[in-house]
Amino acid sequence: MARLYVGNLNSSITKQRLTDTFLKHGPIADVWYNSDKCYAFVEFEEPADAQTAIRQLNKSRLLGLELKVELSKYKRSGSPVSPARRTRRVTDPILPQNRQRQSPPPIIRRA
Repeated sequence: MARLYVGNLNSSITKQRLTDTFLKHGPIADVWYNSDKCYAFVEFEEPADAQTAIRQLNKSRLLGLELKVELSKYKRSGSPVSPARRTRRVTDPILPQNRQRQSPPPIIRRA
């Protein structure tokens, strides 16, 4: 399987229209579409079909906008998450590698 990133989509495009556009290039396993951000991921069953779709659809126009179609850089693990929203583990140079920073104890107020 090969997964494509499709960017610069018109916000009025439907998932069905997107599926129909890419289905012309081969069998599709899945389509994930984010209408708010105007991008999608299209997963082809065969990598050769994905390459054909890239050649045919990248920089083509769909509903008035020029598409950006390329191989996805992210592995599938449920819904795609933008790199900015991924959590990152922060390490403390003072602590040994096998220990993680703990939250400070709660403040106890005396009445």
